Order: sequence, then structure tokens, then C-alpha cells
Amino acid sequence: MGSRGIAQPHDSLFRHTFAQHAHAVSFFNGNLPEVLVSATNWDRLKLIGGSFVDEGLRQSESDLLFQAPFGQAESPLLLYILFEHQSSIDRQMPLRLLDYMVRIWRRHLQDHPKAGVLPPIVPMVLAQVAGGWSISTQFLDYLAWPEEPELRQYLEAHQPRFEHALVDLGRMEFSKLRGDVEVRMALGLLKAVSENGVAAWLEWTGPLLAKLGTAKNTVEFLSVLFRYLAGAQSDVDFSELRARLHANPNSEKAAETIMSIAEELKQMGRDEGLQKGLQEGLQKGLQKGLQKGLQKGALIGRLQALQGLAGRKPDPMDALAEMQSKRLQSMIDELDRDLGRG
Repeated sequence: MGSRGIAQPHDSLFRHTFAQHAHAVSFFNGNLPEVLVSATNWDRLKLIGGSFVDEGLRQSESDLLFQAPFGQAESPLLLYILFEHQSSIDRQMPLRLLDYMVRIWRRHLQDHPKAGVLPPIVPMVLAQVAGGWSISTQFLDYLAWPEEPELRQYLEAHQPRFEHALVDLGRMEFSKLRGDVEVRMALGLLKAVSENGVAAWLEWTGPLLAKLGTAKNTVEFLSVLFRYLAGAQSDVDFSELRARLHANPNSEKAAETIMSIAEELKQMGRDEGLQKGLQEGLQKGLQKGLQKGLQKGALIGRLQALQGLAGRKPDPMDALAEMQSKRLQSMIDELDRDLGRG
């Protein structure tokens, strides 16, 4: 399948899916250890606005920060998802992740200036990297250590020590994806697009579509999901998908929703094509007009200079600008002859 780029498509699907409370809870519950899941008050999970990703990296990274009470004291716990959507692994990512965590703590102190302690952070990396994640999740593994054990032991005690949780889409089968239906569909599509495996995703997602309801938020989710699919894969056959879904009576509503989205996307494509054509035509027209304007300006300047040489008062610029270029050239030729320059 051919692919084409669209402006931050991964970010749109990621945020639309995981910024919703129910989907976020299902994702965390399915991908964090039971000891943490059982100790966290998920009913009070809330999204904290803002991004901590460097401005120059927002085409390849997205992030979401959540907070929830945990433990017997119900102290605040911060859960940070860093979505890495790159074609290859960046070995500087662990250092950036540490930097993002420090920014999160600084932000917390700004919001809670009287806080005596900092809340713990669970950093999670959601990796959309073809072939899977192949570098360590331990920050200490990125430091250069001496061979002497005692010396290393001493140095380790003075370094940042943390490990990030990892959801590695490249090494997970569709059946191993965890979360509610929408979360699994979104994770599966993110995985499929990075691996050029959309056909397999379409086959796998059919039964999941049958489980979706017809609520407004479901239609919105499908719209975002298939806009991402159409944007990332230009040759998606929506009619084939509809045929598959119609084979399952429980999927007919999803099939009609998807085809409605497909028609809308087609119209958007036609509108975008028309707009692009108009923009290109306007740009060419402006360039051509500018070129003609410069040429005409040169003729007017030359004519006024010749009129001065002939002892005549140069004609006003406004009057000359109204004349055709051929008329200006004729006047120049006439003055050249009068001045013996022709």
C-alpha cells in the first residue's frame, strides 16, 4: 500500500483516543502491573493539560499527562505517556524522557508552590516503531561505566535511576493489545500503519467494529480512526471493508458510518484538490503578473530617462502606468530616433 504524509495524523488519533477518561483508564489497567492498578483510584483519574515535548520534536513525539490518587493516603500519582511515532529508534529518547519528567515536576511545583515533596511519575513509552523497540528501558544502561565493580557501585548511587514502562506495538500481536475496544482498535491501527499491514488490521478489526455502539462519541471515534487510516494509506478500499462488515448483521451500523466517513473524505479530497489547483493557479498568475509588472516598470523608467535627455518634462508615472507596454516601447523607439540612438 502506498502511504502519504498528513500533518500530525498520529497525534490526532493518539490524543482523541487516550485523552478520554474511559479509554485512558482501560489502557492503564491493561498495561500496568496489578500492584499499581489495584492501588490507584481510577475514578478520579484526570488529564492535565499541556505538552512537555520539545517544539522541534512534535512531528515525531506526542504526550499526555494524567494524575490520580493512589495508596492508602491517596497521594497524587502522575502517569505520563510519551508516544514515539518514528521510523527508527532515537537513542537520545531516554535522556529526553528524563528531561520531560523534570519539566513535569517543575510544572507541579509551579501549580503547588507549598508542596513539600514531589509526586512519583510513571513514565510510559508507547512505541510505534517498525520492527519493535530494541534499546534498554533502563536509564543507567546509557551511561559509560568503569570496569571496576566498586567504582561503578559508587557512581551508580549518584546517577538518576529509573526505568520506563513500554508498550511496544512493533513486538505485539493484535491479540495481545490491551484496553477497551476503541483503545485496541487505535493501537492496532497505529501498529499496522508503521508495518504497512493495514490489510491484516482490517481483517482483525471487523469483529471489534461489531462490538461498538451507535453513540455520538463512537461515531466521532470512527471518524478520527478512518481519517487517520485514509491519511496514512492513500489506497484504502472502503467498499471492501463495508462488504466484510455487512456480512455480520451486528456490524451494519458501523459499515454505514464508515462509508459515510469515506464519502466525506472523498469530498474533502476533491475540495482540497480544487483549493490546491486554485492556489497554484493564483501563484502562477501572481508570478506572471509580477514579471510583467517589472518589465513594464523598466520601460517606464527608460522612457522617463529619455524624455529628460531630450529636454522634456517626463510624463507622470500614473499616466504612463495606464499605457500598454507596446505603446511605451513605441515612444521609447521614437525618442531613440530623435536623439540619434536608433
